[in-house]
Amino acid sequence: MPGSPDHTLVIEERDGNLEFRVPSDLPDSALQALAALGADGLEKLTEPEPRGRDITVVWNAKSQHWERIVHRN
Repeated sequence: MPGSPDHTLVIEERDGNLEFRVPSDLPDSALQALAALGADGLEKLTEPEPRGRDITVVWNAKSQHWERIVHRN
């Protein structure tokens, strides 16, 4: 896994819409980085994996970036 994940977004698809749950203790820098992604960047970060594998999106405080992790099911 790249880096050390400090915070994880929970993203679920419900009725064709993505629903995001953001940790209450998420640092301002993580929120700012999330906003800076814009709609296209956020969609790319959270898009489903073509082979149906689980995806985890984590904030890495050390690198100050959101990371997409594809799990082997």
